[in-house]
Amino acid sequence: MKKALKTKIRGLDKSQFKRLRELTRHAKNLYNQTLWILLQAFEATGKYFSYPQMDKAMKQVENLEGEVNYKLLKAKVAQQTLRRLDKNFKSFFKTYQDFKTNPSKYKGQPKPPRFKQKQYDNLIYDYQAFSVKNNQVFLEKGLSFPLPSQLVGKTIKQVEIVPKYRHFEAILVYEDDEIVVAVSPSDKVMAIDLG
Repeated sequence: MKKALKTKIRGLDKSQFKRLRELTRHAKNLYNQTLWILLQAFEATGKYFSYPQMDKAMKQVENLEGEVNYKLLKAKVAQQTLRRLDKNFKSFFKTYQDFKTNPSKYKGQPKPPRFKQKQYDNLIYDYQAFSVKNNQVFLEKGLSFPLPSQLVGKTIKQVEIVPKYRHFEAILVYEDDEIVVAVSPSDKVMAIDLG
């Protein structure tokens, strides 16, 4: 069974904090740049690019500084950002089709995904994009944080970095083999009311 643990990332030095801020900014820029291209293409042709087409195209599109946003992130992290946008668009299309058949269910016409307004966006590392060694989660060279003690010995499947105002949070998705024991029903039950 998969479970998730949300924890505040502690023990980052200034350079690691700055690097995480950079990466989360690049993720936001990639999301917004891809969304802009998709909206322009959709308005011009009425067609939507699927995730594989989006992934292939964004590997070559430069931003205003002449850099490729896709290449500023690890490939797996950039792919997760594009997958999230693809999922948002598919949800929009599904809702729009439902709106056409049942407009009374909605207060107004569904709108496509919006641009990320805040400065930073989440980073999603799947199991191939990070490593766990000596109770440390390594996101890239020189960027790591301690593994929470509850997860020592567990298989981590995904790490999501959530930027906050003055810190970062990590949502760690892990595989839990713990067996839940069902309580058998019985006539003999006791309860204590503490209030």
